[in-house]
Amino acid sequence: MSGSTRRWFQVALACNLWWTATAWAKEPPVAPATASAPTAAPLLPVEMFVRRPDLGAARLSPSGRWLAVLAYVDGQRNGLLVLDLRTQGASKVAARFNDTDIGHFQWVGDDRLVFDLIDLEEGSGEPRFAPGLFSVGRDGEGLRQLVRMRASVVVGAARLSERRQLEWNHVLLHVPAGGGDEVIVGERRVDRLGDLDSIVPKRLNITDGLARSIGQGMPDRSRGWLFDAAGEPRVAVSRNKGRAQVHWRAPGQDSWAEIGSFDSLRASWAPRFVDGQGQLWVTAAHGAGGTTVLKRFDFKTGKPETQALVSTPGFDFSGTIVAETSGSAALGVRVDTDAEETVWFDERLKRLQVEIDGRLPGLVNRLDCRRCSEPDMTVLVTSWSDREPVRYAVYRADTKTLQTVGRTRKDVDPAHMGRRDFQRITTRDGRDLPLWLTLPPGARAGTPRPAVVLVHGGPWVRGGHWQWDASSQFLASRGYIV
Repeated sequence: MSGSTRRWFQVALACNLWWTATAWAKEPPVAPATASAPTAAPLLPVEMFVRRPDLGAARLSPSGRWLAVLAYVDGQRNGLLVLDLRTQGASKVAARFNDTDIGHFQWVGDDRLVFDLIDLEEGSGEPRFAPGLFSVGRDGEGLRQLVRMRASVVVGAARLSERRQLEWNHVLLHVPAGGGDEVIVGERRVDRLGDLDSIVPKRLNITDGLARSIGQGMPDRSRGWLFDAAGEPRVAVSRNKGRAQVHWRAPGQDSWAEIGSFDSLRASWAPRFVDGQGQLWVTAAHGAGGTTVLKRFDFKTGKPETQALVSTPGFDFSGTIVAETSGSAALGVRVDTDAEETVWFDERLKRLQVEIDGRLPGLVNRLDCRRCSEPDMTVLVTSWSDREPVRYAVYRADTKTLQTVGRTRKDVDPAHMGRRDFQRITTRDGRDLPLWLTLPPGARAGTPRPAVVLVHGGPWVRGGHWQWDASSQFLASRGYIV
């Protein structure tokens, strides 16, 4: 995907969330062709590919009763909606502004959410303010600004009180489990040249705005942090004079111990996750090809274990640990190779993955559960393919029902989209070159066609994924191989 920015078209589309106890509704039938002379099919409208999605990210609350989702509400800005999955009633607007968009959000317990802001209509692609941080009740009450934004941006009632607002250089780092009122934020500190020097973690109460540092005794120039489920800092990564040091703080201890030191550009391993048992998961180079794999760290030897837990032949490990909450017990590992796949450790979720894949064939089906070990487990099912944008459903383990929530792009018909596939070719100097190939709808492989090459952003950036891509699909709809 190229790094150029696109101006969003203003398309006024109502965001409707609907419910059904069955799986996905069938697509509307295509009108039959008449007996008259054949005519070329009309081109799909450009607006279909460049407009905002109807829905954005979605997250279950800790209990699984509530679902929060970003939505392009009434043709205005991205707002935050909350649905009660128990009553299946109408959605409630928790937060919405008329001059900016909600960016990222997370639940803090079952009653409140935190979120930041972004301006998706800024044509230059440059942010005109820092994202800030806000909290709000799931019913839309108690909106409070916790972190200021760099610019003086008016966003309604949240700016009526500026008492106890942290400065703009604070960012959200972690939301502890347990349903308390505190989140972990980090204060980004810079040196005299304006470069990032360190990030100091703090506990921030989202109801009264009080903050306190938890960085006492932290290693100098720490920039990267990992926390356990309770919000205790366990890993700190510091950088100084071209060297990176990894420090570990064991459960019940106040002091930090260095467990790794290497050249910043030649790190032999990198910390990735601390699970509910206090184990540290890392990625490390493995085998003759030097691709990275996922391992556990052995504190007795002071280095990663010899045996890889997850390897992806032909790919560096790219993925995440799947857990009910950040820092809790690992339920599986989600990896991204030619397509996303989840390797489950939990037998119940492994069986559920097979069941959902059978009910929704031909799609990647990502499962995110709440009350994962209970009979009334609730699972958010996020599904997509190369021809179909993301759509959401909720699975209830007690009733075994799969309820449709909504489609992120209601006007995209998968039957009119092109196929996308992962390929590898050999360059003239003998190197392996991975690429994504998108064919126009109905095109046969091997048939010569005009082609467009979209160059990605650099050697450390992945060029694409097996999913619906607006730029590639638009060009494919005009007859190009992409």
